[in-house]
Amino acid sequence: MKKRIELLAPGGDIESIKAAIMAGADAIYCGLNHFNARNRAVNISFEDLVGILRIAHKNNCKIFLTLNIIILEQEIKTLISLLNKLVNTSIDGIIVQDIGLFYILSRYFKSLDVHTSTQFTTHNKGQILFLNKIEEGSRAIILGARNMEQEGVPAKSSFGNKFSNFWFWFETGYKVPDTQTGYRCYPLKYVANKKYFTNKYEFEIEVMVRGVWSGLSIESVPVSVYYAPKEERISHFRPFKDFTRISILNTFLVFILLLYIKPRNLYRLIRRKSFKDFLKENVLQSTDSNVKMALSVTLGIFMGIAPVWGWQMMIALFFAHVLKLNKAVTLIASNISLPPVIPFLLYFSYVTGGYILGTGKATLSLSNISFEKVYTDLFQYLVGSLAFGAMLAVVVGAISFLLLKIFRRGF
Repeated sequence: MKKRIELLAPGGDIESIKAAIMAGADAIYCGLNHFNARNRAVNISFEDLVGILRIAHKNNCKIFLTLNIIILEQEIKTLISLLNKLVNTSIDGIIVQDIGLFYILSRYFKSLDVHTSTQFTTHNKGQILFLNKIEEGSRAIILGARNMEQEGVPAKSSFGNKFSNFWFWFETGYKVPDTQTGYRCYPLKYVANKKYFTNKYEFEIEVMVRGVWSGLSIESVPVSVYYAPKEERISHFRPFKDFTRISILNTFLVFILLLYIKPRNLYRLIRRKSFKDFLKENVLQSTDSNVKMALSVTLGIFMGIAPVWGWQMMIALFFAHVLKLNKAVTLIASNISLPPVIPFLLYFSYVTGGYILGTGKATLSLSNISFEKVYTDLFQYLVGSLAFGAMLAVVVGAISFLLLKIFRRGF
């Protein structure tokens, strides 16, 4: 099937546009007196445009309006007013340069057909697909994925990209082909108001990781990249300094992942389910063995009593992850230190500490308080909480194992 060539002609004033229509042009692009890259040339008014549309469409000619400039903040109100008028015309399309205007049209003026100007620097199929992704949704970070296997890719870039991709996967669960691409688009509504730790090269990683943690998705689109010969290549990447900064950032992000993000996500997952559904999915129907489930309970109980108040759940989940135990069961078990139970846990921990240290002290006295007395009592509690927590964890873990053997046969 042969493709039909469309003749798109430029138009200036009314007379030149009419001449192009009469000469048989398939389409004409023209501009108004404002929001137009040819602002110094002779253009048309909005009223002129309405008349031209009638003449053009009678002669099977399309009219595209150029709004092909970068829009300034103080111009947005006037721009929106113009777009509200254009939706009530039969304009065939809008040609834009500003990616913000591209988004506004795609999001809020869907009846207007959007075309990108040559000033949009869109040169190949990959960049067109990239723009399509911007049009589809606003809760995604869109990345232009380079072909890192093509000829001419610097070895340092290839290694750095693989290194970055691995840590991004570890921190978010997303497998992305190119996390170091400079061709990317952020949904500013969701990323602009955050406080970031970095502001240099490694910011590109931080903004993506924290974006995913806050609920954004990642969209990758293949794009073509030209790599100049080695002798002509210019790079601002400093291998030692930048790799060091990236490594420090990844270490920090992994720390946050294990101590906050993982527990938070699991807690949210559990809260969305009833206890009955949770028990059914994570215990009775779990593929984990009875031994692993019982060990998960044991770890949770111990960490729930351990004297690391405020951090029990996070530390418990960290060790559950390291030991490959059932995180959901561990989290539930670590909640043994509920407010009504806390006084009993404190008391039995203190008493246990007294037996271990040989003090025989089972009660606290508020008379004759001194630093030495506070230190002695606190040390007795700390020792006792670890010992009592270990004993209770073993007992509850053993009971859990017996119950699981009864209710989960075959595991």
